[in-house]
Amino acid sequence: MSDVANNEQEELAVLHVAIFAVPIALAALGGWLASQSVTAAAWLISHRILVEPAGALVPITEYAGLDLVRVVMAVALVFAFGFGIARFKPRPQATTR
Repeated sequence: MSDVANNEQEELAVLHVAIFAVPIALAALGGWLASQSVTAAAWLISHRILVEPAGALVPITEYAGLDLVRVVMAVALVFAFGFGIARFKPRPQATTR
């Protein structure tokens, strides 16, 4: 049993609430982010994280995007993160006879 529910009926109720609550919360977050995209894009452009849409190779929003340098950096970060996970993932030890 989990710490959230005391019996199977409560666990089922929590599961049903989560099935509906999580998509609603994600939709609300998406709507809020869309309403803040102009402000967020201006802040990201002023801090040189994104570029103006005229110089964007990959448009993120209609107000900002990524140029080639930022695309290469993003891909390098994804590869570094993936290789780090693959390198430090626990592996079973070989048994000796």
